Amino acid sequence: MAYVLRENARFLLAVAMVIAVLAVGVIYPVMTRPGPPAEEREEEEWKAKYYELLEILRKWRTIIPKYKLDIEVVGIENDTVFVIPGDCVKAVTFMFHIRGLSKIPDRPVTFSYEFMVVHDTNNPNASITYSYTSPGAFVIDSPELDYIEVPFCIYPLVIQYVEPGDEILFAVRATFTVDYYNATLVDQDVIVLFRMVVAE
Repeated sequence: MAYVLRENARFLLAVAMVIAVLAVGVIYPVMTRPGPPAEEREEEEWKAKYYELLEILRKWRTIIPKYKLDIEVVGIENDTVFVIPGDCVKAVTFMFHIRGLSKIPDRPVTFSYEFMVVHDTNNPNASITYSYTSPGAFVIDSPELDYIEVPFCIYPLVIQYVEPGDEILFAVRATFTVDYYNATLVDQDVIVLFRMVVAE
């Protein structure tokens, strides 16, 4: 019995030695093969982690609930027509009344707004220049806050070299977003159109 055990032990030892030699023969060339410099390896690892995080963020954003605010434009009707006497300096002001913020349970959130104004005219010689409300943002901490007002103004609106009957069409796009850290919970646009017509 002892002889059999010794023979089995010798056999197992021989098998272990063969496996060790094979392992060294396979692993040693791989380990000693020159690889990319450490800086390149670190950069590749960083890129891999970066893209992995981007993918996680993309998936996360698809499951984030979106909310819709009630936005009312006050102080101007869509497609309002202003009659102007000719060359002039004007101001156009109105408000956005925004409700529904309390539907968003997350706090604090950042409420942001920005505007874009474009115009077109049937008189290529007319000169129309203007400034308008700059973008803004503020943090909302209170979960009870439901209603805010955002004013908008074009001033000075300088109109020159126009003729009777000329028309100037304006389009104002207001964009409102609510962000909770890097997640956008609200992203809404409102378009307001109005015209200036030079009196005959």
